[in-house]
Amino acid sequence: MATITPTYLTPLVDTKVITYTAMGASDAGVAFEYSKHPTKTVHVTGTFGGTVTIQGSNDPLGITTPASAVWATLTSDGTNALTFTATGLKNIHENPRFIRVITGAGVADVDVIFNAVED
Repeated sequence: MATITPTYLTPLVDTKVITYTAMGASDAGVAFEYSKHPTKTVHVTGTFGGTVTIQGSNDPLGITTPASAVWATLTSDGTNALTFTATGLKNIHENPRFIRVITGAGVADVDVIFNAVED
């Protein structure tokens, strides 16, 4: 299990792109904080073999001590869990303070790209 730090890009004034690359089995992404940008999509691509889960938290430990924070699986529509077992692109329904990516056993090599837009 590795902790993956994202890269940040600001291609337009009100847009942020957050990318986690080369995530493998049982990795955890370092959380990012962009609740100021409530409209978000996530695109996951690569070699799966397991599940990629998008989680959110309002727990202040989300950045300082993420292993101790309380995380919840986000949804794409308020009902369906925001998970991927194949390449896909989905909206993020909730707007928590922190967002992170975790991968399950079997995930070989995935990239996870978030696009966040300030309304």
